[in-house]
Amino acid sequence: MGLSMHTGKTHSGKKGGLVLVLVLSLVTFALMGDLVLIPIAGNLYAVYDDTALVNFMLSGPALICAVVSAFSGALIDRIGAKRVLCTGFGVYTASSLCTAFVQEALPFVACRVLQGVGMGVCTVCCVVVIANSFADESMRSKMMGVYNGMMALMGTFLGLLSGMIAASGWTNVFYLYLATVPILACIVLLLPADHVKRAARDSVADASASKDVDKPPF
Repeated sequence: MGLSMHTGKTHSGKKGGLVLVLVLSLVTFALMGDLVLIPIAGNLYAVYDDTALVNFMLSGPALICAVVSAFSGALIDRIGAKRVLCTGFGVYTASSLCTAFVQEALPFVACRVLQGVGMGVCTVCCVVVIANSFADESMRSKMMGVYNGMMALMGTFLGLLSGMIAASGWTNVFYLYLATVPILACIVLLLPADHVKRAARDSVADASASKDVDKPPF
């Protein structure tokens, strides 16, 4: 049982709302995942001779994230936040896992581009889900604060853990992306279904149509 996205209430009360925000907090792995590469930036410059290409490897996904974010809202309205989030994080998961195996520069760049796409989608979806799930403004603000706090915590955790792992071998940091697999499972299993929101929107549309019918022709 998930959240009722059109009423802002949960079937399990505050506990259900907290579970949802915690799941979305795990999704911030995609937003903060670039910090995994920061401790090994020097190694990337040493392995690949093209400085401009390595610059794109490190900062390109953030640019792609910004571009994709601008178009994600329309996609969410069309097919629903959960489907878009599952797809976006799935793309991020697959491309992140591939970075552990590719060695050539261009395939690695391609993986980083797909990571940027996933980041952009997840950035918008998380905010939309929170906004749609909590009708009460006070509760929505609290949950947004929890979400942002967990995002900062995720970034700190990934940066520290990546630095520690890099000390044992810089390529080992890519294994951190294995964590995206259980996170994807949590998204699929624990996020509310989109049909609840669509049903509410259809009900409003039907009510509006009924009012139009009842109006006198003059």
